Amino acid sequence: MNAGQSGFLAKASNTSYGQWRLVLVGLLLLGLSCTWASDDNVTQIWADIDIDASGNITDIDLANRYPADITARLEDLFRQQTYEVGMLDGQAASSSQSAFIEIAVAENNGEVEIDLLDFAVSPRPTKKVFPYYPIAARDAEAPGWVKMEVEMNTRGRVENVTVIDSSHRVFEKPTIKAMRRWRFRPITIDGEPQPATFIQRIEMSIED
Repeated sequence: MNAGQSGFLAKASNTSYGQWRLVLVGLLLLGLSCTWASDDNVTQIWADIDIDASGNITDIDLANRYPADITARLEDLFRQQTYEVGMLDGQAASSSQSAFIEIAVAENNGEVEIDLLDFAVSPRPTKKVFPYYPIAARDAEAPGWVKMEVEMNTRGRVENVTVIDSSHRVFEKPTIKAMRRWRFRPITIDGEPQPATFIQRIEMSIED
């Protein structure tokens, strides 16, 4: 799904500002930085957030490039959220975390409308491998999903995957196999990468 995005952006950057806004809406509606399965007008925007020992946000680095006004609006949405202060040896410390906002995007009379739907702090995927849709489920053509607890080491590699719930057991094995090949940007505290355990949900359909 994400193949060829950088080339698309390079071409889009040569358009006029008005055209850029329309291209942006199109990219967001296509799910520029979305999870694998999403509604047509819903996407996830990832950012790396630097936080000092007092809990103040010192920097926000969006995972993708957008026009200045859209960047400012997205950064404001991230700034409005709550983040935990990093702790090291029982003391508050600076940290670098990843988070995403899930937004609904629409174009209305030439203006980009953005509505916040969800927010979470979670390691940002740097490599995704998507599971195959199991042959045993193809006759029903039903969408499937798997919710997992993922343990990640300090290098951003998946150490262990435990299924919490799923729409059907037939989806679990291919999803676990794919999940083990994902890579993530580790959370850092005082500059040191940290292991993490988090929840990941993957959805699939026969169309994917």
